[in-house]
Amino acid sequence: MNAPDETTDIDFVLSPGGSICGRVLDSTGRGAIGALVEARLIRDGRTETRGCGVVLGGMLDFLALPPLELELPGILKDILEILFAEEGSYRIIGLPSGEYLVRTHASWLGLRDEFYDDVSSADEAASVSVIAPQRTTGVDFVLEEARGS
Repeated sequence: MNAPDETTDIDFVLSPGGSICGRVLDSTGRGAIGALVEARLIRDGRTETRGCGVVLGGMLDFLALPPLELELPGILKDILEILFAEEGSYRIIGLPSGEYLVRTHASWLGLRDEFYDDVSSADEAASVSVIAPQRTTGVDFVLEEARGS
């Protein structure tokens, strides 16, 4: 094909992915704001990063607004959920169905990195199931102070 030729009738079907949601707290119960949460898809005995989320600080929690009951376009709803996020919450979106290892990266906050469910190595980690387009909730972490902090 050469310019200005035009190709038509090329269609794509995009399916919504699933998501993993939870909270990352420090040992005092405060949100570990700024920590990263990584989801690694397990495939054929290997893992590959498929998504990351940033732990948020509940930027607009002080408004104490009731839950949204509006029908909003997907991306706008996602943005509003992020703005009204509870302190320490994260959400990794757009994930294909499968089993995932989920881990934190928070050493720069003086906190110990860990895999779900409260272990330090991938070999001990519990996998998290994602079935797109559903939301997998309750994948929570409580991080201890890193040694030497």
